[in-house]
Amino acid sequence: MNSTVIQEDSQKLGNINELLSLISEFGDKYRKEKEALQYPINLIDLLHADENAHSRILAKLLQYRTKEGSPEILKSFICFLSEKAEAFRNIINKVEDPEITHGRGYIDIWIKDKKNYAIIIENKIHSAKDQDCQLENYIKKTRTEFLEEKIFIIYLPPTEDKNPEKQSWGRLEKKYKDRYLKLTFKDDILIWLNDKVLPIIKKDEKLLLSTVEQYADYLQYVELKKNARNNIQRKIYNPIKKMNNKLDSFIIEKLELEGVTPQEVAQRITIINERLPELKNCAEETIFLQWQKNLKEKYPEYELIEGKKEAGLIIPVEDMKIRVFISNQHNNKEKELYCQVDTHRCNNRRKNLPEKLSKTKLSELLTEQDTDDKTLIWELFEYSKYENVYNSAYETILDIISILIKMK
Repeated sequence: MNSTVIQEDSQKLGNINELLSLISEFGDKYRKEKEALQYPINLIDLLHADENAHSRILAKLLQYRTKEGSPEILKSFICFLSEKAEAFRNIINKVEDPEITHGRGYIDIWIKDKKNYAIIIENKIHSAKDQDCQLENYIKKTRTEFLEEKIFIIYLPPTEDKNPEKQSWGRLEKKYKDRYLKLTFKDDILIWLNDKVLPIIKKDEKLLLSTVEQYADYLQYVELKKNARNNIQRKIYNPIKKMNNKLDSFIIEKLELEGVTPQEVAQRITIINERLPELKNCAEETIFLQWQKNLKEKYPEYELIEGKKEAGLIIPVEDMKIRVFISNQHNNKEKELYCQVDTHRCNNRRKNLPEKLSKTKLSELLTEQDTDDKTLIWELFEYSKYENVYNSAYETILDIISILIKMK
């Protein structure tokens, strides 16, 4: 055989084996994620949290203090801010006795720590428009208590595409641009909760832990979308998206799609598409082999039907034999997957059930059909329902064996 042909066949077989391995891994991953899927309930979603509710939740979390009185969640928040903007590094070691309020002076969240620093947080989770000179007014209120260089502004929209309106700053934008930071719920608050807050909560703080988990879960899986009037509306909470995201990441990782060009992605998809018929054939043969193995282990006393794409048993009933088998072959041609029950051919003569079996459930399975040489009943299942067709065959076998046991 030509060495080039051998190399191509070897490469083709390698690709098929890799894809079969990927399917097997994906199946295991899917089953694991599906088993872990929890009942889809989230209190924040059920209560239809508005902008004020989100501010209350964040403020309450930031107010938390340990039994020793340390504001650990606020400290973690300021450390997180310092990773985003250099100006916040100046206040990391100045957290002493913070006062954290919600709604006072119309400011969503107001953090004031003695005379050390003040942080104004403007929450825009539902993308509300800025009020007239909104940020300017909040800054002026804060300047009555703090020096200008100790005031910091955080703007908190849902996603990256919303910024403060020019009019909201008044004449103060340039003065505060170095002490201004835009965070988003999607890319910042969620990461902070998962990576910084959850790890520092002690196990005995069950209420706090469950609150943070529920809030992080809500932020991650309640997406925002625009309706026909360009208003922001929430999709219904759906934890299945969490599972689908993990499965998507699994495929991207296994197919090494991260960071590759569209052309490379297209090439890999083409390779997979070219291998699909062979892959389907290999997968089906593997399934039938597994069915044959299962039946042989469960019923070693009966004759096994084991074709390339056939699996079943031949069960003796008095002077006749009954076949129960699964196949997708008919006259050597592939067709829809089916389960068939029939009386085994004997010298091309039709064999009917013995009289004492005619009133059993077996007679319902083997109803008279207009065929030349046998009595049969059969059912068709679509290819996607492999589990159904195996269950159908297995339950039929159990029925027949149960009848035989009662006859003894």
